[in-house]
Amino acid sequence: MAHPMIAQQCTELMAEAGVTRSDTARHFLNCLCRDEGSPCLLGFAKDMLTKRETKKEENQENLIKRKEGHRGPKRREENQERFSRLILDIQKMEDNVQSASVLKVASKIFVQNPFFPQALARFYSLELKDYNRAEMWAKRAKERDPKNPFIADTLGQVHKHHLNSKASSATPREILQLATRAIEAFKDEERLAENEQGSDMQEDGMTKVSNIFNNRGLFGYLQVANIVFESLVNCNKDWRKVFTKNVSLGSVLKSLGDNKLLNFTALINSFRDEVERKCAFFDTYLTYSKPGRKKDDPPYIWRDVSNCYQNYVGDSPPKQHKENIDKLFQCLKEKRAVTFPGLLSCLDRKYTVSQFKEITTWWGEIYSSKQCSDYAILNYILAKIMLHNIGEAFPDALIRRILIKKMPLSATEPPELHMLAALMFWPKDKESIQQMHCSYEHAYKKHFRSRYLRPLFFLGKGKGLSRIIHRSILDDIFCEGNEDTKQDLNKNWSKIFKHPRIQERLLKVNGVVRNCRVYATFGDSEIEVDANLRDSLWKSGQVSFYLGFTIRGPVAFFIQEKSSKSTEEDLLRLLRHLKVERHRTDWEKERDDMQQRPQAGPEHSKPHPHGPSRSCTSCGGVMDSSDWTEVEPKVTRVKGVLTYSLQSKAGCFECSVSGLRWVCQKNVSIKYQFTSWEEHMERLECLHYTPGGPLLDITVIAGKLDEVHLPHWICLDHNPTLSAKFAVLHIDTDGDVVEQVSEITSFHVKIFQPTFSPRGVLMKAGFPMKVHCNVLIYKTNTAPLTLHVYLVPRDPALQQAMEQKEKSYGYKVIRKPNPDKSLQMKDRFILTTDADTAKICPDQLKLRYESNMPNFFEVFIKNAHTDFSLTLESAEQKKNKERHVVWTSTIRADEYQRNNGQRQDQHFVNRHQTALIDRVTNPAPILDRLKDQGFISKESYDVVRAEKTSQEQMRTMFKFLRSAGTTGKDALYEILKKQYKGLISVLEALD
Repeated sequence: MAHPMIAQQCTELMAEAGVTRSDTARHFLNCLCRDEGSPCLLGFAKDMLTKRETKKEENQENLIKRKEGHRGPKRREENQERFSRLILDIQKMEDNVQSASVLKVASKIFVQNPFFPQALARFYSLELKDYNRAEMWAKRAKERDPKNPFIADTLGQVHKHHLNSKASSATPREILQLATRAIEAFKDEERLAENEQGSDMQEDGMTKVSNIFNNRGLFGYLQVANIVFESLVNCNKDWRKVFTKNVSLGSVLKSLGDNKLLNFTALINSFRDEVERKCAFFDTYLTYSKPGRKKDDPPYIWRDVSNCYQNYVGDSPPKQHKENIDKLFQCLKEKRAVTFPGLLSCLDRKYTVSQFKEITTWWGEIYSSKQCSDYAILNYILAKIMLHNIGEAFPDALIRRILIKKMPLSATEPPELHMLAALMFWPKDKESIQQMHCSYEHAYKKHFRSRYLRPLFFLGKGKGLSRIIHRSILDDIFCEGNEDTKQDLNKNWSKIFKHPRIQERLLKVNGVVRNCRVYATFGDSEIEVDANLRDSLWKSGQVSFYLGFTIRGPVAFFIQEKSSKSTEEDLLRLLRHLKVERHRTDWEKERDDMQQRPQAGPEHSKPHPHGPSRSCTSCGGVMDSSDWTEVEPKVTRVKGVLTYSLQSKAGCFECSVSGLRWVCQKNVSIKYQFTSWEEHMERLECLHYTPGGPLLDITVIAGKLDEVHLPHWICLDHNPTLSAKFAVLHIDTDGDVVEQVSEITSFHVKIFQPTFSPRGVLMKAGFPMKVHCNVLIYKTNTAPLTLHVYLVPRDPALQQAMEQKEKSYGYKVIRKPNPDKSLQMKDRFILTTDADTAKICPDQLKLRYESNMPNFFEVFIKNAHTDFSLTLESAEQKKNKERHVVWTSTIRADEYQRNNGQRQDQHFVNRHQTALIDRVTNPAPILDRLKDQGFISKESYDVVRAEKTSQEQMRTMFKFLRSAGTTGKDALYEILKKQYKGLISVLEALD
């Protein structure tokens, strides 16, 4: 079929005519796939009958809820449908028998393919509950691919489901019989998985080796052991003592009531030891690695493993220990601290200082005993390191002596010993790191292949044990007890290195990137380390980074460049990595239509009364859509950083502070912070891009956004070709990615189905461009009068940073209206004044975006005591002896002569009049309330409403409100506190 929708309609029409889906599938298989047909038909048939689609989100939630209430084991593929879409449709529209019939036909035609009998075995097991037939088809699948552990898993799953279905009604003997069959199947699967990358299978060129290690045999065994334990203990409590080896099976046989249970003695006696061994594997597997950098293993794996360990080992010591060492080991087992990975996880399990002291004492006694082994030495060292991490300081001399005795380490030593030595004696030599890599490959590479290795420790500042910092310590600092942040930490883990307290703890290591590899440098020595993010190696040069340690070796995190030089080869490599696309947008089409239509009259450009709107005289008739509901954010300040939080129902909304817009179909809750462009500027220059809007770090706390409209300060200026030069920078843990733009309006760029991390609008550099600008003015509080006058693009983040910086120098803001026309980027401008004694430096400034330290005009006026004006002119026009004023404003004497106390005496609406004019985008509700309260007359009300823009409306409103005196200003202040709560909070914070 040409399209799935056409195929679906045809299928439904045929079904209405009496030709069922199962008939169609069987005819297709018999007619087109006879004698196994072509390879492409085989692939099509395989996908059609065995490919399991990903479930929809709501169905997934229901499945998890259902499984949490189910006593039996959870399936590994919780995010997949149970069968292919066709089989599920046949099952729904017809019956189970027809579904099984189609799979039988496919299995008979494709006699060498194992996947059709595998699917049939699963169908008989899960849907028809016919476990005998399911076993037959599972064995047939295994015969077709006898070395594939994933195919072998089906037989174990069939026996496990059979056991689970009988667990509540079968006798102990029947339960053990079914368990024996399941365990044999899972052990066979485990053997196949271990042999899958054996020396006899790697280079024969015939055997297909999976890119992941199959742990289902190990996990399936633990699930069966859980079912057996819970079922038999529910029948008779003596079974708990038998399984935990407190008593022998023979001693309680009479109580159990079946002498033939002795036939299962070997199986029963093996449970505890096998459970310990397999749980130790998962301790290692889950602690050292995970599926991907942003993906964790399903929670049910750890939950089922922990439950099984608790049942057989945890709080149930075996019968009387012969020696004290055995008692110590049992105590450690109860704490899940008997293995190296188990000890590492104790901080994640939030063990207290007293618990760590107990664990360290027990390992110390084992270390001092005659039975001390190499792994006991490792665990004793690790226990002391972990105890030190939670605040118990002690000398490291003993640990150093222990490790020095083991030097030099060979590749046959465990990777854990290599890691501890590297942490204690860093920097190591190249050979030591190579030996560590070899040790890892020997011990774990087979099991961890294709998985992301977790960083276990980081190198901190200080000496001795103080320099070894466990990963969970950084997690706790970053989250600071916030559960929402903890849940979001996995996706945004790279942000952890920007936290000030974490930067204080970690040591910044110098290094160099060369030929897409990173090296840590120490004097004249270099040590190659892995990079956590490979895209950090796109450019050669000096770098710095934080050093983490996985079980394989040292890894560089948060790599930052030190050099600004780049080669053409580096740039080409980066451009290949970043997919930058251009396309014609809807805005261009609208612009073309507008050029062919008569100019819209004033009535067409009037702002919508129910939402914020913006206009620019340079943009002419180009108006942002005003069908948006304005939302005031809740503003919080933590360590000087402002966070803006917003909540909304379904609809279209705009933040009154930043201009950020969003569209949602359900309730959402979001927050954002302004972020500096500084650390990204060098890379943007290489790509020939420049910032075109504020960089916003947006986080969705609850709900889903269908669209996000990012604000920009670029003036479109009747030029539709500009749309091809817009882009959006998406800063992810994978690196900086330049994305295509969906739609452009006068002040926003639209993104559909957004994912979040810092985002900002970009503009292609290297061509004439106009921008909407702000004029920022700051004054000294003492004579003689000094002003700092900035001309910058309209970036609220930059304005926020400038105000904080000037305030730290003792300067105060003087708020004045901004230019009402856009200005040419990179043009030069001259600032003049009519004050007689004024000196202005420099003579002229170039308009450009500088995210860190933008330049400014310094205006020095000796003996200032009267009003004076400031005027900004284009230097380019002045060359042609033409005066082109782009902005002018009067600075009143009372604005610069008052001290802090006098400023506080001035009314709030006077102090912040300019900010209110700029940021109150919908004056209509305010005007209505002032009229209702009698502070503005009907005639004045009509005059204000007749103004075209929100800024002009606010200016006129202030003019009429003067006659109302302080009472009128108080009324306006109270209205603003309700209508613009977030804005008022920000302005009050500036006071």
